Amino acid sequence: MDKTHQNFSFLNLSKKERQSFLQYNYAEDKHNFSRGVLVAALIILFQIPVEYMRTGNLSDILMFHLPTSCIYLLIYGIIKNYKKSAESFQWLSFSLIILATIAEISNDYFARTYVLTLPNALIGLIFFLYILSGLYFNISVIVNGIILLLFAVYTWMFGSDNLFLIQEMPNLISMSVLAAYFCYLMQKNKFNRYQQSLIIEKQYDEISREHDEYQKLNTVKDRLLSILSHDVRSPLDSLKGFVYLLENQLLSEAEVKELLSELKIQLNRTSEFVGHTLLWTKNQIGGFSPNPLSMNVKDLLQKTVDLYEHHIREKQIRISINCADHLHINADEEMAYIVARNLLNNAIKFTANGKSITLAAEANGEKVIISITDEGVGITNEQIENVFNVIQQPSLGTRGEKGTGLGLSLSKELMEKIGGDLTIASNHPGAGTTCCMIFTKAKAER
Repeated sequence: MDKTHQNFSFLNLSKKERQSFLQYNYAEDKHNFSRGVLVAALIILFQIPVEYMRTGNLSDILMFHLPTSCIYLLIYGIIKNYKKSAESFQWLSFSLIILATIAEISNDYFARTYVLTLPNALIGLIFFLYILSGLYFNISVIVNGIILLLFAVYTWMFGSDNLFLIQEMPNLISMSVLAAYFCYLMQKNKFNRYQQSLIIEKQYDEISREHDEYQKLNTVKDRLLSILSHDVRSPLDSLKGFVYLLENQLLSEAEVKELLSELKIQLNRTSEFVGHTLLWTKNQIGGFSPNPLSMNVKDLLQKTVDLYEHHIREKQIRISINCADHLHINADEEMAYIVARNLLNNAIKFTANGKSITLAAEANGEKVIISITDEGVGITNEQIENVFNVIQQPSLGTRGEKGTGLGLSLSKELMEKIGGDLTIASNHPGAGTTCCMIFTKAKAER
């Protein structure tokens, strides 16, 4: 925002900006207005002994000065205890200033006090109430105009009996203009402070966001190093040991088959982790750009199931695919396969032996929803809230299968990257889980 706009835009704020600006100054405005009214009440009380020494008419002075002072004290109490919005406070200030002006004019007319009391009191009103009230500048101009109009009418009606009223009119006008200018400077200064507070608040939010991101990345770094040092090194050590045993012919044929099966599982998991880590890292640095193409959904699901045929057969899981042959989505092929593989792998991981997993797809307007529903251990609402967090600890499967903890986080990021979404739902633990991939329908299918 340039300097000129910063200095003058408070005269033409939008409704939302105006409400925010008024709210920012609300506490200060209330404080200044209440103190200004209190000072006005004390000045009127101070006039009582002065008027008594001049006129000696104590009863008339008390009759009119005390009620006026009480009006100011009542206004003070109202302002101190006012709890409504900052915008409504502006109109309350407007009303109370006009009430105080009428009270001063009435006091001058009925009490027939010293001829300069009214002009001096009105000038005091302008400086103590008009400026200190913190009225929004446009409303302040209206208040100033009404005060001058009331005094002009009063002067026109009674000026012939009180020439001092007419003589004070130019003085009151000049003081009103001066007060308006001071009010303008105050509002401009308030607005500049308000703008600075917004800048500081924005900078603070950015710093907090960067700090949180740094903390997150630092945690992820520690997590990755921990996995690399244990989960990657462990299968490599096992492979080295297996090679050593083979070289020295220390294993029987049955032992070789048993160790090969276990080693294969470890190497597959390690390969999966390295792949996830590389893709996640590439995505974080913005080097993974989608290339959307039309894909057949049934082919996507069938290829994903074929990839995990060994695991499915090993756990005796029943698989069913419910999808129309012609259904197509618009997606990056590599990204779509990564997400589908992660979701099916999780479903197999948390589904007990002999249970079933259903893969289904249906069109819903311009979207295609692909769901993978298992009869596994389910997931709690608390777990759903944190399931896409890259720093969460992986859970063990029904047979103690370990995961990388990166799969779902990576899948969520990839789905958002291609304009889709990924959701997870479960009724309660033990009731299974449904994961949904939401893609855009291919143009040919619309």
